[in-house]
Amino acid sequence: MTFSAGFGSHEDGHVAVCYSQDGKRIISGGTEGDVKIYSGVNSTEDPEQTFFADAFNVSLIKQWEENLVAASEGWSLQKWGFPEGNKSGFLGKFSGNVTHFSLNFDKDKILVGSAEFIMKITDLASEEQSTIKGHSAPILRTAFGKQFFASSSCDGTLKVWDAKSRECLKTFDIYPKSNDVDLSKVRGAIQFDSYENLIVAKENEVVLYSSGDWSEKKTIKSDDMNSILELELSYCKRYLVIGCKDGTILIWDLHTYSCVNKMKCVSVPSSIATHPSEYKMLVGDLRGKWRECDPYVTSEMISSAPKTEASLKTNTQNGVEKYLDVEAEDFEDWGDDEDQDFTNMDRDEDDIKAVASRNAAIINDDDDDSNEPSILEMAKLPERPTTPEIIKQEPVVAAEPEPVYVGPELQEAFQVSSSPDHLKYRYLVWNEIGTITSREEDDSSYINIEFHDSTTHHPLHMVNSEDYILGSMSKQAYALANSGSETKSKNSKILVNIFSSWSASKEWTVNLPKEESAVLLSVSNTLLCVVSDLNYVRTWSLGGLQRHVISLPGDPVTLSTHNDLISVAHYSGTTLSFSLYDTKKPRLIHTGPLPVTPSSSLSWIGFTEGALPLVFDSEGVLRALLPHANLMWVPLADLRVGKRNLSDTYWVVSATDEAIKCVLCKGVTYPGLSPRPMLSIVPHTVPLCDAGSERTSLEQNRVLNFVKTYSLNKLNTFHKECRAETMEKEEVTLLLKLMALAIKNNKDFKAFELAKMMPTKQSLEMATRYASKTGRVMLAQKINDVLRKYEEVST
Repeated sequence: MTFSAGFGSHEDGHVAVCYSQDGKRIISGGTEGDVKIYSGVNSTEDPEQTFFADAFNVSLIKQWEENLVAASEGWSLQKWGFPEGNKSGFLGKFSGNVTHFSLNFDKDKILVGSAEFIMKITDLASEEQSTIKGHSAPILRTAFGKQFFASSSCDGTLKVWDAKSRECLKTFDIYPKSNDVDLSKVRGAIQFDSYENLIVAKENEVVLYSSGDWSEKKTIKSDDMNSILELELSYCKRYLVIGCKDGTILIWDLHTYSCVNKMKCVSVPSSIATHPSEYKMLVGDLRGKWRECDPYVTSEMISSAPKTEASLKTNTQNGVEKYLDVEAEDFEDWGDDEDQDFTNMDRDEDDIKAVASRNAAIINDDDDDSNEPSILEMAKLPERPTTPEIIKQEPVVAAEPEPVYVGPELQEAFQVSSSPDHLKYRYLVWNEIGTITSREEDDSSYINIEFHDSTTHHPLHMVNSEDYILGSMSKQAYALANSGSETKSKNSKILVNIFSSWSASKEWTVNLPKEESAVLLSVSNTLLCVVSDLNYVRTWSLGGLQRHVISLPGDPVTLSTHNDLISVAHYSGTTLSFSLYDTKKPRLIHTGPLPVTPSSSLSWIGFTEGALPLVFDSEGVLRALLPHANLMWVPLADLRVGKRNLSDTYWVVSATDEAIKCVLCKGVTYPGLSPRPMLSIVPHTVPLCDAGSERTSLEQNRVLNFVKTYSLNKLNTFHKECRAETMEKEEVTLLLKLMALAIKNNKDFKAFELAKMMPTKQSLEMATRYASKTGRVMLAQKINDVLRKYEEVST
């Protein structure tokens, strides 16, 4: 009952998954728009088929017969042939994105919801369409039964509709309202069970509504339910799979209303799909991967579950043969007859006798044992009512498994400001100097190097014959590296080109020792740094002189350099750590745990022009390490405040003492190559309280002014003196403005605190004169006492 390893090579972000109708193939779709078909979870080969969905962000995918349908960012629902992947038409066009779709019980109609507030039902045989209106906001989810269909919406309502007349039968006002699917606090997941009872996921509970009168039948609650994202029924419709935002997966028995299994996914589940004939399920996550759980329900769970009347009245294919020990094919005709209804099935005793006689050898009924019920008595199950009666019985909770400690998932190594190496079109690096990009076309790979300042160097174009996957550039040089071969028969190679060199030999290469591969690469104006899979940090001078080999205490995560400084994020055990080295001395300046926002990962590290170390996490928080303040980490910016959509991310290119240069990626994690995205410059906004007020704005400027003082140590003497004088004037101006606000609000004690922070005698005299001018005699006297002590110390 564990998950398999992560499969798939999609970009980071939402992954949609499903099984094929026969359960033999697995289909996945990702944010980059690729749809991939796998022969099974045990296959370690590439997918047997891959094609582009004509739009990005594949959010839902389903397959039946020879059809494959996927909902993506486009304004239509497209259909492909399966498994060839050839486009075969549209199942609905809208003026907004398709948000969800579902098939009816007979799989001859499809219900499609959109962001333009409407739904469309398409007859798959005749391709006739009908439009359903009634919601006043984008559609969240849809569910299609045999006699009814349902829809949840951002307008806060859940509506139940008649499948024939298309009339709304019931409206529930149960969700928080929003104006966009991405901004909704709930997913609005809904399902119909085999009785056509409606199963509805609220934020932290699941509610069952009775078919027909739609009254509340049962509420399922658990402390483990936290922000429910997904609902999915098992193939027998008995077990309900519940996926939560914290990665918890719960399996509930709908007959006993008890939780029979609980699992933990390594990431937030983005989609869940159950196997059409076995107790298996697929879980897609937000990291571009999918995993399979086999099985999620075991025979021990089934045998330990209490046998209630409701559990005996299960559907034919999963119930009768279980208690009669009869093969499922003997009952196939019960479900294939279009005129029969599972909810009102008249069991013919003659048919049951015939089945029993054909299986007499298996059952081996003993007529002499009067205490045992006969096979006919066992087979005569009561008819299933249209709305089953609820058996009031205390649920039997399955025994909790032995707790097993599972450590945190370690973050894989990544190159700063680059996109994943499995992409055909990717950035090897994008920083303040320029970009290095890689393109794969017609079995060939090319590398393009461009500079933001054309006077630095002209653009370069080369064939990537060495399969370089790592890249870095500075004002003096660029560097490329490959990982060698998977069999280690070919060494990892590093190429350095010093385009600012006056020498004729501008380029040099070096191979790492065998059994060692380059994982991270960075080049500065004075050195080259490579981190290998043996946790070695190797450094060279820009001309090629080997300088140092440093051992890291754990697996590397990412790397950055600035002149002679090296910053490395790595693991110490399971703790994410940060080390700062000075290769000129050489010495270790700092090492210790790296602070990131809870439930986030590291996204970028780098330096300002003044050599101030910076880190940026996936939640959008930028932090700085202040060497002049006893190596203290301070937050400089929190970009979560400015985000409009939860799915948007910031891809950092570089940062200065005052702002972050980044790309706003809407709905994806990495920017595309063409067209080249626009850079955004986001000023630092220290996360202080009472944001937006004049006082907080001044206090924020003081904090940033203090951070900038570290850059003074990296400037020459002339510029250092000029900059120090300017910053001192800024500090005095900010303190006087804050003091004036405090006096205005009758906060003399706070004004006195600010006066004591004045850095010079002249500024203290200015504070004294201002206090006297505003009539604060006592305050002026206190500041004058501070001035007198200052003069005594100076003399």
